[in-house]
Amino acid sequence: MGVENINLPPFCNKCGMMIKIHSVFTYCSKCEIFRYKHKKLLLSKNPPVVSPRGVALAALRIEKINFPHEDWSKYENFSEAFTNDKKCIPNHLNELKSPYLLYEYLDAITEIMLSVPEKESYDWNNSMINSRTAILSEIKSCIYGNTGKKLEFDPFQEGKYLNEFKLIDLRIRSFLESMNSYVEDLYCCFECNAIGSKKILLNNNRTIFDKCSDCY
Repeated sequence: MGVENINLPPFCNKCGMMIKIHSVFTYCSKCEIFRYKHKKLLLSKNPPVVSPRGVALAALRIEKINFPHEDWSKYENFSEAFTNDKKCIPNHLNELKSPYLLYEYLDAITEIMLSVPEKESYDWNNSMINSRTAILSEIKSCIYGNTGKKLEFDPFQEGKYLNEFKLIDLRIRSFLESMNSYVEDLYCCFECNAIGSKKILLNNNRTIFDKCSDCY
């Protein structure tokens, strides 16, 4: 049971059941085996696509700061919120019925954030900047609630949780700098806010003017 990364026939070569075939992955729900079609990209190690809310949750989880998003009030912990809130994962991962795989995915995102950036200066591209903005918007909503998210104030300059916001931002920067390195072609979709590998999000000859693969 776990994540592998090889080509599959239409039927699982382990259990014989028909597998789910998506434009960017294949998935056997019985064996709980998920494979991206791009061989170097793994769900449980260096995940290639994330959602802003999922990354926000992982950052709060690391810092053990209990500012749950208002949509998470019905869940007992961050892990339960991650596996049940569909906005915490990219659209294509809503196909997964396995909490086991989603827990592995959350752990992989969390692990990438564990080290803060070693230097202030980093050559950030537009995709990284757009991704950080999308994630910080979710962080603001998590900390100040949906009402606070709409208020026009700079959480880096003011607010009850000013220090906490700055601390979490270090985690976000660390994550995006690492992700930009291992996917090599980071992309942020303006339509659905999916963040990740351009090879996956703009597959099948899509351009930046099209909806990404996760919009469908």
